Amino acid sequence: MIRDKKLGHDPHAKAYENFEEMLRDADIEAVIIATPLHTHAPLAMQALRAGKHVFVEKTMAYSIEECQEMTQLAERKGLNLQIGHQRFYNPLYWDAYKMMKEGLLGNVYHVAPFGTATAIGITGPMCGTVLIRGSRPS
Repeated sequence: MIRDKKLGHDPHAKAYENFEEMLRDADIEAVIIATPLHTHAPLAMQALRAGKHVFVEKTMAYSIEECQEMTQLAERKGLNLQIGHQRFYNPLYWDAYKMMKEGLLGNVYHVAPFGTATAIGITGPMCGTVLIRGSRPS
């Protein structure tokens, strides 16, 4: 464990025997669910029922029905349910988005991170780089 309080890490972090015990802790406002996919919906629903905000890693759940149940429960309880999307918070993607919105890239018709670009025939060690295809600005 990192024991540097300047970094926001608590060397005296609380440990729990199980998920249910943690959910009973009134000091816990939110949980992050980063577990195998088959547990996402059951754990998220359990946390929402316990009154906790939930951040669940993608993929949200196995079925659309499970996703709808999770969303509806969060709405009924007035809680936040957020799905983690890989690289969503990466500044590189936000910079590219701003450039597109400002019209600096012309008419954009395709955007892909190089990590998934192999599906369109692009390969290389450029992981984390954004590929943007478009026509030149007029």
